[in-house]
Amino acid sequence: MSNPSPQVLEGVASTSVCRPKSSMTSTSHRQRRERHFHRYLSAGWLVRAQALLQRHQGLDVDAGQPPPLHQACARHDAPALCLLLRLGADPAHQDRHGDTALHAAARQGPDASESFPMSQLFA
Repeated sequence: MSNPSPQVLEGVASTSVCRPKSSMTSTSHRQRRERHFHRYLSAGWLVRAQALLQRHQGLDVDAGQPPPLHQACARHDAPALCLLLRLGADPAHQDRHGDTALHAAARQGPDASESFPMSQLFA
């Protein structure tokens, strides 16, 4: 007589039941890379930030709270603003309060630096 329970090859059941390890960790890797991207922008390491996005093209330039473009506008960081727009950041992207990057720049008041290229947010 044969055994009524089906025999399963070793390793086949575990891959069909469990998600592959690479897909489970890809979200955490992406989030970590996005945190590194934020840190590089905040520190003024624009070359590193750009290199990170070139290596990992699936990263979202608008991800995070506040979004990087909002942070650059709030700091009046013109080089970071230009880099983010060149990399495809969306000027109309809203943060959790419904504010755009232009709102963040406008909060700095009329005495803000005139060299800040706010006109690029309208383009």
